[in-house]
Amino acid sequence: MCKIQIPKFFAGLFLISILFSADALAQSSAGRQSDAHESSSLKAQPGLSPEREIEARLEQRGEALRTRLFELMVRELDLQVRIEELDFRMTPYGLQRALAFEGSTRSMDELVYALRTRLESQKERVNKLLEHVTSSRERTEAQIQEVDAELERIRQRLSLP
Repeated sequence: MCKIQIPKFFAGLFLISILFSADALAQSSAGRQSDAHESSSLKAQPGLSPEREIEARLEQRGEALRTRLFELMVRELDLQVRIEELDFRMTPYGLQRALAFEGSTRSMDELVYALRTRLESQKERVNKLLEHVTSSRERTEAQIQEVDAELERIRQRLSLP
């Protein structure tokens, strides 16, 4: 039981650190949002440069991607915790505990085998889902880097007179 609690504790600490960093990011992006509001108000004015419009769109896309990244990281942690729970339930102690009050005409060996088979099947599904979420997270991180690089190039172009 303690083996499951420790990873949950660390996962919780990780989530808290992400939340605090996301809060700091939101505070730092508040300045960028005011810039975005200024640029969106500038859109209504004639003669606005296309670079400013592109910059505003890239900032919005970056924020959306960061939100998606955070959601994917939380989902990934949830799936890792689920895998650890399934690993614990597949131990002899976990199997015995699950079947302790099982009343059946089948032998205990058959019940253990059936339960282990179900748990292994669940673990395979969760592992496949974890792989999918991990690859989505990696793609999202790459997209964020691309957006940030493009945003930096546009800002450099705008700062040059």
